[in-house]
Amino acid sequence: MEYEEHFVEYGDSKSIFYHASGPRFGPLIIFMHGWPGIGKTWYPQLDVFSSLGFRVIAPDMPGYGRSTARNVISDYSQESVIEGMLAVLGDTGRDQAIWIGHDWGCGTLWTLANTHPQVYHLLTTVDRELYPKDQFPYGPWSYMAYYEQFFDEATAWFNKDIHGFLKFIFVKASADLLGKVSSLTSRVFEDKGWMGGRPSPPAPEDTSDEAGVLNFAVFEELVAAMKKTGFAQEKPQEVNSAIARWLVEEVIEQWPSFWSNGWTKQQLHQE
Repeated sequence: MEYEEHFVEYGDSKSIFYHASGPRFGPLIIFMHGWPGIGKTWYPQLDVFSSLGFRVIAPDMPGYGRSTARNVISDYSQESVIEGMLAVLGDTGRDQAIWIGHDWGCGTLWTLANTHPQVYHLLTTVDRELYPKDQFPYGPWSYMAYYEQFFDEATAWFNKDIHGFLKFIFVKASADLLGKVSSLTSRVFEDKGWMGGRPSPPAPEDTSDEAGVLNFAVFEELVAAMKKTGFAQEKPQEVNSAIARWLVEEVIEQWPSFWSNGWTKQQLHQE
């Protein structure tokens, strides 16, 4: 599928690049990728939900892909990132959207919800039953704490083999892992490094080509983007199913054609 390509300016001469697809006046979903990533890593969701009648947007978050990537720390404060996301929303001509975040995109989503509640519908957070605070003080995001507090060490490790690291983490997940602790991401800070403190990422040949979750073209674009700027979505069908179920159960009124369907309006009134 081909996507529209847009740039929107914000702040101090910065710009956000984003992909768009689907009917221009369909219910709006904005997908915010995590780390590492680019907007196009959402392509399985962009294809499915645009075909269902949603207007879908996937920006390259600040510092990634074709968005502004400067060595200016303040560019990546939540205040600045939120400014960029609001610029994307404004560029669509809307004042509200369904926002979906993955990984570090969730941090921006939560900040957006706290500072601009008028622009979102629902919010989700970490399951503390799965990650008890006394055992996992950072939940599944121990790797974020390590990255933030040991930035030089973390980035040097990734840069030893960007291709190999990306190939290693963008692999298909097993359904057996659903509802279980992620040992890959929940112990990085405590281990002072990824994979138990391994000295370097796996080489590309250490990960099977068949294990990859992204198609070859998107993966190569991601590798090129990360090599340019420096430093999962997993199982596309399952991710799409989870998003669709969430939309139906929590914000059914946002489903395309909902308000033009007399039966659904009648059911809503009865409830």
